[in-house]
Amino acid sequence: MIAARAMPTSVALDRLVAIARRADPALDIREIRITPDNGVIFLGQSSAWLVRDRANAVVVDPATSRVVARLDGRALSAHQRLSEMADPLHFGTFGGLWTKAVWFLFGALLTAMAVTGTMIYAMRLARSSRSNAGSMKIAWQGMGAWGYIGIALILLTLILTPGAIGGAS
Repeated sequence: MIAARAMPTSVALDRLVAIARRADPALDIREIRITPDNGVIFLGQSSAWLVRDRANAVVVDPATSRVVARLDGRALSAHQRLSEMADPLHFGTFGGLWTKAVWFLFGALLTAMAVTGTMIYAMRLARSSRSNAGSMKIAWQGMGAWGYIGIALILLTLILTPGAIGGAS
């Protein structure tokens, strides 16, 4: 059985960061992971464009101060590259606050289209049935339990939006 070494802290971690920066000077370190076998993985953005932070990494062994592995997002296969592009494109995090704001506006627009489409459908139902009930009441009754689930999900997104815009990516 191999005894686990102590996790690197302060000065030791600074030394490992310096080693990782020498291995990839363009790496903007955004996350540090310490593995169960005490390896240290430095993840971030480098010269590869439009990829997750995990596509660029430097792995350092703290015991030997050697770079064990280096991942470069530019060297990915076509399938890997498409997979690594998923999060930045889906969440709009590749351009900072500006792309997040554009993604939010388009998301709000699509949500508004879904709501107005439901209202238009309810008005058509009301007109065709010639009932005294309002179109919103007919639409709400038509949705059944899904109406409550939809309202709950809309409220949840509104509650979580400030955290998403504020930098949680």
